[in-house]
Order: sequence, then C-alpha cells, then structure tokens
Amino acid sequence: MEKHGYGPDNRLAVKVATRNIAQYRGPAIILIDQMKEIYIDGELDAVETANWFPKIAPQGLHGRRQPVGHLQMSRALA
Repeated sequence: MEKHGYGPDNRLAVKVATRNIAQYRGPAIILIDQMKEIYIDGELDAVETANWFPKIAPQGLHGRRQPVGHLQMSRALA
C-alpha cells in the first residue's frame, strides 16, 4: 500500500457491505479490523436481507435490473 501512496497519514477508505445477519457481520468486522494494518479504513454497511439482492444485482440501461448471467456472458464475450 505504501508503494501506491497510502500510509499512516493517507489511508484508503472503503465500505464493506454485508447482510445484517450475525454469521456474516462477524467475519466482515474481522476483515475491517485486519485491513487497518495495511492502511485501509473500512466502514461496515449492514444491509437487511430483503434489500441485499437488489443492492448487489447489476443494473442495465435505464436503471433496469439485468439477470446476473447476462452480465457474466457480456463480459465473457467482450
């Protein structure tokens, strides 16, 4: 990280999104804690389960959601 300009006085800020379930929150908190050692400050974004898939689903043109397979095939063809 220091090679890329990050250090104790210039830390990288990231948001770690996870479902708001204990079995997912725990590992996310551990990850955030471990990232501090390499100058990355993580913020936990606990998302309710009902909102999880809409949050991570890819969006197509005009804000319409596209099936995940569509996105993967598009990348494979590119």
